[in-house]
Amino acid sequence: MTTIHNVDPVRVGEEIFYNIFHHVFHNEEARRYFGFSQINFFNSADGLPGWNLWFLENTRVYQLALIQAREISDDPESVHKTFFHKPVIEGRFAVRYFPGTDDPELDDYSCAETLLRLGPLFDHTGTPNLKGQDRMDDSCFVAGYLDFKTDTERNFLEIECIAPNRWKDVRVDGLYLKTLENIQYTAVEPGGIDRNVPGWDRAFFLFDKLVSGCCHAFKTLPCAAILAQKKWTRFDIDKNNCCIETMDPGIELFHLIIGLEINACCNGTCCQNSMNTDAYIQDVSDRLSEEDLFISRVCKGPENIIKTKMNPEWWSIKQKKFSSDTESEMQHCCYHDH
Repeated sequence: MTTIHNVDPVRVGEEIFYNIFHHVFHNEEARRYFGFSQINFFNSADGLPGWNLWFLENTRVYQLALIQAREISDDPESVHKTFFHKPVIEGRFAVRYFPGTDDPELDDYSCAETLLRLGPLFDHTGTPNLKGQDRMDDSCFVAGYLDFKTDTERNFLEIECIAPNRWKDVRVDGLYLKTLENIQYTAVEPGGIDRNVPGWDRAFFLFDKLVSGCCHAFKTLPCAAILAQKKWTRFDIDKNNCCIETMDPGIELFHLIIGLEINACCNGTCCQNSMNTDAYIQDVSDRLSEEDLFISRVCKGPENIIKTKMNPEWWSIKQKKFSSDTESEMQHCCYHDH
């Protein structure tokens, strides 16, 4: 008898992050400790899951939106074979940051993003309404990306934060728009900057929260954190909206990869074993080097942490105890509405 293998990569990714949010938002003390304020779940027009997130120390809104997920074929040469049981699932979330209408930083966003943010496609919560979510281009308001890899049994999870220090768009031929009275005006002079916004600082803020929540939800800690970087590009856009990537000396792209065990019964793949930890670090380093990235920091623990790129608390959160009082939990979580 042949067993039919059937895996839904979207559901695998959604369940992992649902688990994180469930443990954080269903415990008032944990929610406050990690700095989460509110959460709202949504589905994209393609049926992919996402969450809008508010934080206690930041009045603006973040969005974590799944944009792709797939199963990696069972390749015997796969670099994942040591650390992930087959099949391997991988996906990518867009990390978006929505500035407020009164935020001076809104001036640094593209004309298209500014018009979207000030228009009727955003509601009073500072997030896109249903029509806005469907009409918004995939690149709008993106601060970075969060990639994940795991297996159907959730034995091992790898999450990766990818973002440049800045996102920069240059309008080579300028940008010309029309008013409601059909009067043309120059929005961006030829060769002028249409977009120049933070990337890494915004993306890492959310990434740090999610890694912390993951360590709490699964009672785990990173077996390793590997940071890599390389010189990167701005985007030169012509009058036909054709985009050319141009190396920019002021822009660097960062990749931060963290591997975590999220299932206590890992069938011998535990990265707590130093040999496996070293093998995992080498595996990740090889993958990053293939993308011409320079490995700038490797950490097995909280020592020698670069605090703008890593959080030493990731290695101790699993020991943190929170009160089980859930009296006000549901006012912060709207999963029950879906």
